[in-house]
Amino acid sequence: MVAVLGYSDEWDRLDTLHAWRVAAERAVEGPRSEAVAVALTDWAEVRQRRGDLLAADTLLVATLGIHRELGLQSMPAGRTLTILARLSVERGLLPRADSLFRSAGGRMGEADAAFARALRGHEERFPPDFLFTAQVRLDYGRLLVGLKRGREARSMLQEAVPVLVRRWGEQDSRVREARDSPPRTEGPARAPRSRCRSGTAPGPGRVRPRPASGCRRPPWC
Repeated sequence: MVAVLGYSDEWDRLDTLHAWRVAAERAVEGPRSEAVAVALTDWAEVRQRRGDLLAADTLLVATLGIHRELGLQSMPAGRTLTILARLSVERGLLPRADSLFRSAGGRMGEADAAFARALRGHEERFPPDFLFTAQVRLDYGRLLVGLKRGREARSMLQEAVPVLVRRWGEQDSRVREARDSPPRTEGPARAPRSRCRSGTAPGPGRVRPRPASGCRRPPWC
């Protein structure tokens, strides 16, 4: 039920279900178990999507405490670090975000392989427009952003966009994230080289130099 409703915007029901899930995991697996940490991270993501960044941050910090007790070596620990780092960017806590991204980096290679296996499995079993496959692509794209593999991330996220739009609409935060992430970091295209005869703007009373053919900049040229 939590997995299905996780794709909806019924925030109050989602909060209730995630609270039940955390309580159930605590009863079955123990209060400081990895299962509880995973449940808390999922709940934090719901709070983040809702726009309640402080509540999401509180849940993630509590989750990170559990992961630290367990050695901070698992894939779920890397996921929690990455989500908390992204949340820190949203809140403007950039030094903290940088530290968290660095901590998560050592676990991302393992997560990369796991996401690749999960995506292959979904592609083999389900049709191309299956919602859960698009969600895997969205999560995998987020990981690739963290790994600084911008081209691969863009390709992964753009494949997910049409399915996400059909399910959630153009204005949903997940759709906007998939469209906008990652920013292009390869650098802007190099501007055409100016063939102006003069490299400086004319001063007052001076004759404006005659432009060479094909000159595009500076504006006065």
